[in-house]
Amino acid sequence: MAGIILNEDNSNFFVSFPSEMMTKEFAVEFAKGYSVGQVKRVIFCVSGQRTSFDSQVLDPIWKDADIRQDGTVFFKGKEVGKTGSKWIKNAKALHAKGIDIYAVWLETTRNCGREAWLSCRLNDVHYVDEIDSFCHGHLWREHPEYQIAPYETSWLGKCLDYAQPAVVQEKLDFISELFKRYDMDGLELDFTRFFRYFRPGFELENSHIINDFMETVREYADEAARNYGHPVKIGVRIAGHPEQARRLGTDFMTWSQKELVDVYVVSNFWPAPDSDMPLELWRRLLGDKVEIAAGLEIYAQAFPGEAKILQEIGMVAGLASQYLHRGADKIYLFNFMNGTTGMHDDIAFKTVLERMGEIDTASSMERRHVIEECNCFAVGMLEKWTFPCPLPSANMNWMPLRINVGGQTGGRKAAAVFGFDSENPPELAVRVNGTLLGSKGVLVSKACSPNVKSLMQYEIPDAVLHDGDNVVQFRRFDSDACSVMANWFEIDL
Repeated sequence: MAGIILNEDNSNFFVSFPSEMMTKEFAVEFAKGYSVGQVKRVIFCVSGQRTSFDSQVLDPIWKDADIRQDGTVFFKGKEVGKTGSKWIKNAKALHAKGIDIYAVWLETTRNCGREAWLSCRLNDVHYVDEIDSFCHGHLWREHPEYQIAPYETSWLGKCLDYAQPAVVQEKLDFISELFKRYDMDGLELDFTRFFRYFRPGFELENSHIINDFMETVREYADEAARNYGHPVKIGVRIAGHPEQARRLGTDFMTWSQKELVDVYVVSNFWPAPDSDMPLELWRRLLGDKVEIAAGLEIYAQAFPGEAKILQEIGMVAGLASQYLHRGADKIYLFNFMNGTTGMHDDIAFKTVLERMGEIDTASSMERRHVIEECNCFAVGMLEKWTFPCPLPSANMNWMPLRINVGGQTGGRKAAAVFGFDSENPPELAVRVNGTLLGSKGVLVSKACSPNVKSLMQYEIPDAVLHDGDNVVQFRRFDSDACSVMANWFEIDL
């Protein structure tokens, strides 16, 4: 069951290439580029609030857009930016040529021996701070009273409330349309883009609405399986921690008991992954009959709000090897794409697709296990992150960190690496699993957040680090006042 699942989002292809490449031939070659290495399943996202094909339920991305002779695009009297204009024009051009891009991609992917899926975002709220953005569908635009918390300043407060029957029915009608139109191996329901579905405080009370929704989707999938003559699976992408997922209203235990879902992707929200998702617990909760994949995002970020960077290949290896060691069946890549969004390093991306889906190939690489924290949580749940954190003085208790480094640690050179918000950090006393490290810190240079002004590396002796969870404790040698903060930590293997 090991391997990689790759998600191609609903805009990347259309915004990444010029109009002359909007052909069936190029679409085929594009899809083939994902069906390589350890990739076992490619998932093509068809929708946010709008679609990139001529849906009869949701608004196509080009609806009501004014494409002018000079190539500019206007929507509701305002000029659309360069990226949005390419999306609108290229998607409409393919439609005008009679090319159904998703039908082409599904057929191509299946011909390459991979599973071909579609994905539906269930509550997308990109750019809702721009009320007249071309991204918004008619239901969101015409019914502001359906928003769960419009008084909030974040996009999440503008999510649509699934307690409104019209919201649920629109999604069911769209999903029905997808099953009737496309012969797919499975449909992913993306509960993470975005992850709030009910007014604050009503998530658990209304979770039965999502359960009923899931039962209907399962019925649609089973009917499609009968019509197409092969199994049609249902997958979900949900929050990476069980209690967060439950309190967001996604009642995965009921789904499991009723066998409504075949594949669970547990994931953080954008832009970075969560380095401590409890895959072991997910397996105990969901059992062995379903597939569990661990979601990996394109950026690295020590804590929410911190400056982000693209994942470096060693960081990807650290996450993938750890997730697989903890029980994930597959690695799920989100925003790892060919085009405008992706690693922007062809060699690194090729390596990811060839090595990150199996535990031996991922674990044997040089690995950077970076602490990155949960950002997909229910309103009011504890929002507490490790970084930035103070450096305790010699007369204070040790500051603890817990980090899972996966497997195959024996016989490998290991180091603990701290990042600081100062170019002149103090020397630290460091313990790993209780053992005091004898080495002094050495300043090193690695790709990390631009807010990290210095990195100090401490060698870890043989047999001190072990597979799985490790505890690192640190404090300063001196007792002086210190304003320097730690804002990054990793263990390198």
